[in-house]
Amino acid sequence: MKQSDDVFKVQCDRRQLPILQQIVTDWQAYHQLPDEKKYSLGLMVLKTAQLLWNQDDQKLYKKMSKRKASTANESHSEQPIEPWQSHRLYLHFTIDPRLLTAEGTETVRQEKITETGKKLDGLKKAMTEQLRKDIELSKGSEDSAKKQKNREDRIRASTSSLTALQQPTPKRPNKLSYQSQPHILVGVSFNREQPVGVVVMDMTTQKVVEYQSVRQLLSNRTIKVKRGNRSATQLRLEKYRLISRHHRQQQKNAARRTQEQKQNRYAESNAESNLGEYVDRLLASRIVKLALKWQASSIALPKIGDIRESIESDIKVRAQRKFPNEFERQQRYAKHFRNSIHRWSYSRLAEGIKSCASKVAIPVELGQQPAEGTLQEKAAQVALSAYYTREAPKS
Repeated sequence: MKQSDDVFKVQCDRRQLPILQQIVTDWQAYHQLPDEKKYSLGLMVLKTAQLLWNQDDQKLYKKMSKRKASTANESHSEQPIEPWQSHRLYLHFTIDPRLLTAEGTETVRQEKITETGKKLDGLKKAMTEQLRKDIELSKGSEDSAKKQKNREDRIRASTSSLTALQQPTPKRPNKLSYQSQPHILVGVSFNREQPVGVVVMDMTTQKVVEYQSVRQLLSNRTIKVKRGNRSATQLRLEKYRLISRHHRQQQKNAARRTQEQKQNRYAESNAESNLGEYVDRLLASRIVKLALKWQASSIALPKIGDIRESIESDIKVRAQRKFPNEFERQQRYAKHFRNSIHRWSYSRLAEGIKSCASKVAIPVELGQQPAEGTLQEKAAQVALSAYYTREAPKS
Protein backbone atom coordinates (compact mmCIF):
# COMPACT_ATOMS: atom_id res chain seq x y z
CA MET A 1 0.00 0.00 0.00
CA LYS A 2 1.43 3.40 -1.00
CA GLN A 3 0.40 6.92 -0.16
CA SER A 4 0.39 9.37 -3.06
CA ASP A 5 -1.62 12.58 -3.55
CA ASP A 6 -4.02 11.59 -0.73
CA VAL A 7 -4.99 8.44 -2.68
CA PHE A 8 -4.43 5.02 -1.12
CA LYS A 9 -3.70 2.11 -3.44
CA VAL A 10 -4.88 -1.27 -2.19
CA GLN A 11 -2.64 -4.26 -2.88
CA CYS A 12 -4.68 -7.09 -4.33
CA ASP A 13 -3.99 -10.74 -5.08
CA ARG A 14 -3.58 -11.15 -8.84
CA ARG A 15 -6.07 -14.04 -8.80
CA GLN A 16 -8.77 -11.60 -7.65
CA LEU A 17 -8.16 -9.03 -10.39
CA PRO A 18 -10.56 -10.64 -12.95
CA ILE A 19 -13.34 -10.64 -10.32
CA LEU A 20 -12.66 -6.99 -9.42
CA GLN A 21 -12.70 -6.07 -13.12
CA GLN A 22 -16.06 -7.85 -13.50
CA ILE A 23 -17.44 -5.95 -10.48
CA VAL A 24 -16.33 -2.58 -11.89
CA THR A 25 -17.67 -3.42 -15.39
CA ASP A 26 -21.03 -4.45 -13.89
CA TRP A 27 -21.34 -1.26 -11.87
CA GLN A 28 -20.45 0.99 -14.82
CA ALA A 29 -22.85 -0.82 -17.19
CA TYR A 30 -25.67 -0.63 -14.63
CA HIS A 31 -25.40 3.13 -14.17
CA GLN A 32 -25.27 3.74 -17.92
CA LEU A 33 -28.68 2.09 -18.44
CA PRO A 34 -31.86 4.23 -18.33
CA ASP A 35 -34.08 3.67 -15.28
CA GLU A 36 -36.73 1.73 -17.19
CA LYS A 37 -34.14 -0.79 -18.50
CA LYS A 38 -32.13 -1.37 -15.32
CA TYR A 39 -31.92 -4.98 -14.19
CA SER A 40 -32.18 -6.20 -10.60
CA LEU A 41 -29.33 -5.38 -8.22
CA GLY A 42 -29.64 -8.97 -7.04
CA LEU A 43 -27.85 -9.99 -10.27
CA MET A 44 -24.75 -7.92 -9.43
CA VAL A 45 -21.63 -10.01 -8.74
CA LEU A 46 -20.68 -7.91 -5.68
CA LYS A 47 -22.71 -8.58 -2.53
CA THR A 48 -20.82 -6.82 0.27
CA ALA A 49 -17.53 -4.91 0.52
CA GLN A 50 -15.54 -3.15 3.22
CA LEU A 51 -12.12 -1.51 3.58
CA LEU A 52 -10.09 -2.40 6.66
CA TRP A 53 -7.07 -0.46 7.97
CA ASN A 54 -5.10 -3.17 9.80
CA GLN A 55 -1.56 -3.76 10.92
CA ASP A 56 0.49 -5.71 8.40
CA ASP A 57 1.16 -9.09 10.02
CA GLN A 58 3.76 -10.02 7.41
CA LYS A 59 5.82 -6.90 8.25
CA LEU A 60 6.30 -5.85 4.64
CA TYR A 61 7.76 -2.52 5.67
CA LYS A 62 11.57 -2.31 5.76
CA LYS A 63 13.25 -3.18 9.02
CA MET A 64 16.09 -1.16 10.43
CA SER A 65 19.57 -2.44 9.63
CA LYS A 66 21.65 -3.96 12.43
CA ARG A 67 23.82 -0.86 12.54
CA LYS A 68 20.82 1.45 12.94
CA ALA A 69 19.33 -0.86 15.55
CA SER A 70 22.52 -0.92 17.60
CA THR A 71 22.81 2.88 17.33
CA ALA A 72 19.22 3.25 18.47
CA ASN A 73 19.84 0.94 21.44
CA GLU A 74 22.90 2.90 22.46
CA SER A 75 21.05 6.21 22.35
CA HIS A 76 18.01 4.65 24.10
CA SER A 77 15.76 6.00 21.37
CA GLU A 78 13.53 4.22 18.90
CA GLN A 79 12.96 5.31 15.35
CA PRO A 80 9.24 6.07 14.97
CA ILE A 81 7.33 4.00 12.41
CA GLU A 82 4.76 5.84 10.33
CA PRO A 83 1.25 4.31 10.12
CA TRP A 84 1.51 3.73 6.36
CA GLN A 85 4.70 1.69 6.99
CA SER A 86 3.20 -0.62 9.61
CA HIS A 87 -0.40 -0.80 8.31
CA ARG A 88 -2.10 -1.41 5.01
CA LEU A 89 -5.57 -1.30 3.50
CA TYR A 90 -7.36 -4.61 3.05
CA LEU A 91 -10.33 -4.93 0.71
CA HIS A 92 -12.78 -7.60 1.89
CA PHE A 93 -15.67 -8.44 -0.43
CA THR A 94 -18.16 -11.25 -0.93
CA ILE A 95 -19.59 -12.41 -4.26
CA ASP A 96 -21.96 -15.02 -5.66
CA PRO A 97 -19.62 -17.11 -7.90
CA ARG A 98 -22.57 -18.27 -10.03
CA LEU A 99 -23.00 -14.70 -11.30
CA LEU A 100 -19.56 -14.75 -12.94
CA THR A 101 -20.94 -16.74 -15.91
CA ALA A 102 -23.92 -16.30 -18.25
CA GLU A 103 -25.34 -19.74 -17.37
CA GLY A 104 -25.04 -19.11 -13.63
CA THR A 105 -26.61 -15.66 -13.95
CA GLU A 106 -29.62 -17.14 -15.76
CA THR A 107 -29.99 -19.81 -13.04
CA VAL A 108 -29.97 -17.17 -10.30
CA ARG A 109 -32.40 -14.98 -12.28
CA GLN A 110 -34.92 -17.81 -12.64
CA GLU A 111 -34.61 -18.65 -8.93
CA LYS A 112 -35.28 -15.02 -7.97
CA ILE A 113 -38.22 -14.75 -10.39
CA THR A 114 -39.82 -17.87 -8.86
CA GLU A 115 -39.17 -16.67 -5.30
CA THR A 116 -40.49 -13.14 -5.97
CA GLY A 117 -43.56 -14.52 -7.78
CA LYS A 118 -44.45 -16.74 -4.79
CA LYS A 119 -43.98 -13.81 -2.42
CA LEU A 120 -46.20 -11.59 -4.58
CA ASP A 121 -48.94 -14.22 -4.77
CA GLY A 122 -48.85 -14.61 -0.98
CA LEU A 123 -49.16 -10.85 -0.42
CA LYS A 124 -52.08 -10.57 -2.86
CA LYS A 125 -53.83 -13.53 -1.25
CA ALA A 126 -53.39 -12.03 2.25
CA MET A 127 -54.67 -8.66 1.03
CA THR A 128 -57.77 -10.20 -0.57
CA GLU A 129 -58.49 -12.19 2.60
CA GLN A 130 -58.23 -9.06 4.76
CA LEU A 131 -60.56 -7.12 2.44
CA ARG A 132 -63.13 -9.91 2.67
CA LYS A 133 -62.96 -9.84 6.49
CA ASP A 134 -63.35 -6.03 6.52
CA ILE A 135 -66.42 -6.24 4.31
CA GLU A 136 -67.99 -8.84 6.62
CA LEU A 137 -67.37 -6.56 9.61
CA SER A 138 -68.81 -3.56 7.70
CA LYS A 139 -65.67 -1.49 8.32
CA GLY A 140 -62.01 -2.10 8.97
CA SER A 141 -60.11 -1.06 12.09
CA GLU A 142 -57.25 1.45 12.07
CA ASP A 143 -54.77 -1.39 12.61
CA SER A 144 -56.23 -3.24 9.63
CA ALA A 145 -55.83 -0.15 7.44
CA LYS A 146 -52.15 0.12 8.38
CA LYS A 147 -51.58 -3.54 7.54
CA GLN A 148 -53.29 -3.09 4.18
CA LYS A 149 -51.12 -0.03 3.46
CA ASN A 150 -48.00 -2.00 4.37
CA ARG A 151 -49.06 -4.88 2.08
CA GLU A 152 -49.70 -2.46 -0.79
CA ASP A 153 -46.19 -1.04 -0.41
CA ARG A 154 -44.68 -4.52 -0.35
CA ILE A 155 -46.71 -5.55 -3.41
CA ARG A 156 -45.43 -2.50 -5.31
CA ALA A 157 -41.84 -3.31 -4.28
CA SER A 158 -42.18 -6.97 -5.31
CA THR A 159 -43.78 -6.00 -8.64
CA SER A 160 -40.92 -3.58 -9.29
CA SER A 161 -38.37 -6.31 -8.44
CA LEU A 162 -40.13 -8.77 -10.77
CA THR A 163 -40.06 -6.21 -13.60
CA ALA A 164 -36.34 -5.60 -13.04
CA LEU A 165 -35.63 -9.36 -13.03
CA GLN A 166 -37.37 -9.71 -16.41
CA GLN A 167 -35.05 -7.13 -18.00
CA PRO A 168 -32.13 -8.41 -20.16
CA THR A 169 -29.36 -9.66 -17.89
CA PRO A 170 -25.82 -8.19 -18.01
CA LYS A 171 -23.38 -9.77 -20.45
CA ARG A 172 -21.18 -12.37 -18.83
CA PRO A 173 -18.70 -14.90 -20.27
CA ASN A 174 -20.04 -18.37 -21.04
CA LYS A 175 -19.09 -21.16 -18.68
CA LEU A 176 -16.86 -23.82 -20.19
CA SER A 177 -18.44 -27.25 -19.89
CA TYR A 178 -16.52 -29.68 -17.69
CA GLN A 179 -14.68 -32.25 -19.80
CA SER A 180 -14.17 -35.43 -17.78
CA GLN A 181 -12.35 -38.70 -18.48
CA PRO A 182 -14.73 -41.63 -17.76
CA HIS A 183 -11.92 -43.97 -16.65
CA ILE A 184 -10.54 -41.55 -13.99
CA LEU A 185 -12.10 -41.56 -10.50
CA VAL A 186 -11.13 -39.84 -7.28
CA GLY A 187 -11.59 -42.08 -4.24
CA VAL A 188 -11.86 -40.69 -0.71
CA SER A 189 -11.40 -42.66 2.52
CA PHE A 190 -12.17 -41.49 6.05
CA ASN A 191 -10.09 -42.43 9.07
CA ARG A 192 -10.13 -41.90 12.85
CA GLU A 193 -6.57 -40.48 13.12
CA GLN A 194 -6.32 -38.48 9.89
CA PRO A 195 -9.63 -37.17 8.45
CA VAL A 196 -9.12 -38.21 4.82
CA GLY A 197 -6.93 -39.96 2.29
CA VAL A 198 -7.47 -39.34 -1.44
CA VAL A 199 -6.43 -41.39 -4.49
CA VAL A 200 -6.76 -40.82 -8.22
CA MET A 201 -7.59 -44.14 -9.88
CA ASP A 202 -7.18 -45.14 -13.52
CA MET A 203 -9.89 -47.76 -14.05
CA THR A 204 -8.39 -49.10 -17.29
CA THR A 205 -5.35 -50.35 -15.36
CA GLN A 206 -7.00 -50.33 -11.90
CA LYS A 207 -3.93 -48.59 -10.50
CA VAL A 208 -3.46 -45.52 -8.30
CA VAL A 209 -1.90 -42.70 -10.32
CA GLU A 210 -1.71 -40.25 -7.40
CA TYR A 211 -2.25 -40.39 -3.65
CA GLN A 212 -2.55 -37.43 -1.30
CA SER A 213 -2.68 -37.61 2.47
CA VAL A 214 -4.31 -34.88 4.53
CA ARG A 215 -0.84 -33.34 5.05
CA GLN A 216 -0.28 -33.11 1.29
CA LEU A 217 -3.80 -31.78 0.70
CA LEU A 218 -3.40 -28.93 3.18
CA SER A 219 0.25 -28.07 2.46
CA ASN A 220 1.09 -25.03 0.33
CA ARG A 221 4.08 -26.21 -1.69
CA THR A 222 4.39 -22.94 -3.61
CA ILE A 223 5.93 -21.15 -0.60
CA LYS A 224 9.74 -21.23 -0.90
CA VAL A 225 10.96 -18.36 1.30
CA LYS A 226 10.29 -17.28 4.87
CA ARG A 227 8.15 -14.30 5.81
CA GLY A 228 8.85 -12.29 8.91
CA ASN A 229 9.72 -14.61 11.81
CA ARG A 230 8.16 -17.71 10.23
CA SER A 231 10.16 -20.16 8.11
CA ALA A 232 9.03 -21.49 4.73
CA THR A 233 8.21 -24.88 6.32
CA GLN A 234 6.00 -23.26 8.96
CA LEU A 235 4.13 -21.32 6.28
CA ARG A 236 3.71 -24.39 4.07
CA LEU A 237 2.21 -26.42 6.93
CA GLU A 238 0.12 -23.60 8.40
CA LYS A 239 -3.22 -25.09 7.26
CA TYR A 240 -2.23 -28.67 8.05
CA ARG A 241 -1.47 -27.78 11.67
CA LEU A 242 -5.11 -26.80 12.10
CA ILE A 243 -5.85 -30.56 12.34
CA SER A 244 -3.69 -30.87 15.48
CA ARG A 245 -5.12 -27.64 16.84
CA HIS A 246 -8.65 -28.99 16.38
CA HIS A 247 -7.70 -32.23 18.17
CA ARG A 248 -6.19 -30.33 21.12
CA GLN A 249 -9.31 -28.17 21.26
CA GLN A 250 -11.49 -31.29 21.40
CA GLN A 251 -9.51 -32.77 24.28
CA LYS A 252 -9.47 -29.48 26.18
CA ASN A 253 -13.23 -29.01 25.71
CA ALA A 254 -13.92 -32.59 26.80
CA ALA A 255 -11.98 -32.07 30.04
CA ARG A 256 -13.63 -28.70 30.64
CA ARG A 257 -17.08 -30.13 29.89
CA THR A 258 -16.64 -32.93 32.44
CA GLN A 259 -15.44 -30.54 35.13
CA GLU A 260 -18.15 -27.93 34.50
CA GLN A 261 -20.93 -30.51 34.35
CA LYS A 262 -19.94 -31.70 37.82
CA GLN A 263 -20.25 -28.10 39.03
CA ASN A 264 -23.54 -27.47 37.11
CA ARG A 265 -22.09 -24.53 35.19
CA TYR A 266 -21.46 -25.97 31.71
CA ALA A 267 -21.78 -23.51 28.81
CA GLU A 268 -21.53 -24.76 25.23
CA SER A 269 -18.86 -23.22 22.94
CA ASN A 270 -18.88 -22.98 19.13
CA ALA A 271 -15.11 -22.50 18.76
CA GLU A 272 -14.48 -26.22 18.16
CA SER A 273 -17.23 -26.63 15.53
CA ASN A 274 -16.25 -23.40 13.75
CA LEU A 275 -12.66 -24.57 13.35
CA GLY A 276 -13.87 -27.99 12.19
CA GLU A 277 -16.14 -26.43 9.57
CA TYR A 278 -13.28 -24.26 8.30
CA VAL A 279 -10.97 -27.28 7.92
CA ASP A 280 -13.81 -29.18 6.18
CA ARG A 281 -14.14 -26.40 3.61
CA LEU A 282 -10.38 -26.41 3.01
CA LEU A 283 -10.31 -30.19 2.53
CA ALA A 284 -13.36 -30.14 0.25
CA SER A 285 -11.89 -27.44 -2.01
CA ARG A 286 -8.51 -29.25 -2.26
CA ILE A 287 -10.17 -32.59 -3.10
CA VAL A 288 -12.29 -30.97 -5.82
CA LYS A 289 -9.22 -29.14 -7.15
CA LEU A 290 -7.43 -32.51 -7.43
CA ALA A 291 -10.43 -33.95 -9.32
CA LEU A 292 -10.36 -30.98 -11.74
CA LYS A 293 -6.62 -31.42 -12.28
CA TRP A 294 -7.11 -35.04 -13.42
CA GLN A 295 -10.48 -34.38 -15.13
CA ALA A 296 -12.08 -37.08 -13.00
CA SER A 297 -15.49 -38.40 -14.00
CA SER A 298 -16.62 -38.48 -10.36
CA ILE A 299 -15.61 -38.32 -6.71
CA ALA A 300 -16.31 -41.52 -4.75
CA LEU A 301 -17.14 -41.08 -1.06
CA PRO A 302 -17.52 -43.88 1.49
CA LYS A 303 -20.89 -44.60 3.07
CA ILE A 304 -21.02 -42.98 6.50
CA GLY A 305 -22.54 -46.07 8.15
CA ASP A 306 -19.57 -48.17 7.02
CA ILE A 307 -17.16 -45.70 8.66
CA ARG A 308 -18.75 -46.04 12.10
CA GLU A 309 -18.70 -49.84 11.85
CA SER A 310 -15.09 -49.79 10.65
CA ILE A 311 -13.93 -47.56 13.51
CA GLU A 312 -15.75 -49.59 16.17
CA SER A 313 -14.47 -52.93 14.85
CA ASP A 314 -10.93 -51.54 14.68
CA ILE A 315 -11.11 -50.34 18.32
CA LYS A 316 -12.39 -53.75 19.47
CA VAL A 317 -9.60 -55.56 17.59
CA ARG A 318 -7.00 -53.26 19.19
CA ALA A 319 -8.44 -53.93 22.67
CA GLN A 320 -8.50 -57.71 22.12
CA ARG A 321 -4.89 -57.76 20.91
CA LYS A 322 -3.71 -55.67 23.86
CA PHE A 323 -5.67 -57.54 26.58
CA PRO A 324 -6.64 -61.02 25.31
CA ASN A 325 -9.27 -62.83 27.42
CA GLU A 326 -9.69 -59.79 29.75
CA PHE A 327 -13.12 -58.39 28.92
CA GLU A 328 -13.24 -55.62 31.55
CA ARG A 329 -9.79 -54.27 30.65
CA GLN A 330 -10.75 -54.39 26.97
CA GLN A 331 -13.81 -52.22 27.69
CA ARG A 332 -11.77 -49.70 29.71
CA TYR A 333 -9.11 -49.53 26.99
CA ALA A 334 -11.75 -49.08 24.25
CA LYS A 335 -13.40 -46.24 26.21
CA HIS A 336 -10.06 -44.50 26.78
CA PHE A 337 -9.07 -44.96 23.13
CA ARG A 338 -12.37 -43.48 21.87
CA ASN A 339 -11.74 -40.39 24.01
CA SER A 340 -8.15 -40.00 22.79
CA ILE A 341 -8.67 -40.34 19.03
CA HIS A 342 -9.71 -37.47 16.78
CA ARG A 343 -13.51 -37.26 16.54
CA TRP A 344 -14.38 -35.90 13.12
CA SER A 345 -17.80 -35.08 11.66
CA TYR A 346 -17.58 -37.24 8.54
CA SER A 347 -21.13 -36.43 7.46
CA ARG A 348 -20.32 -32.69 7.56
CA LEU A 349 -17.12 -33.25 5.58
CA ALA A 350 -18.99 -35.39 3.02
CA GLU A 351 -21.65 -32.69 2.60
CA GLY A 352 -18.91 -30.09 2.12
CA ILE A 353 -17.32 -32.17 -0.66
CA LYS A 354 -20.70 -32.67 -2.36
CA SER A 355 -21.47 -28.94 -2.20
CA CYS A 356 -18.05 -27.95 -3.57
CA ALA A 357 -18.21 -30.58 -6.35
CA SER A 358 -21.71 -29.50 -7.45
CA LYS A 359 -20.41 -25.97 -8.18
CA VAL A 360 -18.09 -27.36 -10.88
CA ALA A 361 -20.50 -30.08 -12.09
CA ILE A 362 -18.49 -33.07 -10.82
CA PRO A 363 -20.76 -36.00 -9.83
CA VAL A 364 -20.37 -37.63 -6.41
CA GLU A 365 -20.84 -41.39 -5.97
CA LEU A 366 -20.89 -43.67 -2.93
CA GLY A 367 -18.65 -46.70 -2.46
CA GLN A 368 -17.92 -49.35 0.15
CA GLN A 369 -14.96 -48.66 2.46
CA PRO A 370 -13.30 -51.81 3.87
CA ALA A 371 -12.59 -52.12 7.59
CA GLU A 372 -8.90 -52.97 7.18
CA GLY A 373 -6.01 -51.53 5.20
CA THR A 374 -4.12 -48.26 4.86
CA LEU A 375 -5.81 -44.99 3.94
CA GLN A 376 -4.59 -45.36 0.35
CA GLU A 377 -5.88 -48.94 0.06
CA LYS A 378 -9.24 -47.98 1.55
CA ALA A 379 -9.62 -44.99 -0.81
CA ALA A 380 -8.77 -47.21 -3.80
CA GLN A 381 -11.41 -49.74 -2.73
CA VAL A 382 -14.01 -46.98 -2.37
CA ALA A 383 -13.26 -45.83 -5.95
CA LEU A 384 -13.43 -49.40 -7.31
CA SER A 385 -16.68 -50.09 -5.45
CA ALA A 386 -18.30 -46.93 -6.83
CA TYR A 387 -17.08 -47.70 -10.37
CA TYR A 388 -18.38 -51.29 -10.36
CA THR A 389 -21.73 -50.12 -8.97
CA ARG A 390 -21.96 -47.58 -11.80
CA GLU A 391 -21.02 -50.12 -14.49
CA ALA A 392 -23.23 -52.94 -13.12
CA PRO A 393 -26.24 -53.71 -15.34
CA LYS A 394 -29.44 -52.27 -13.96
CA SER A 395 -32.34 -54.73 -13.75
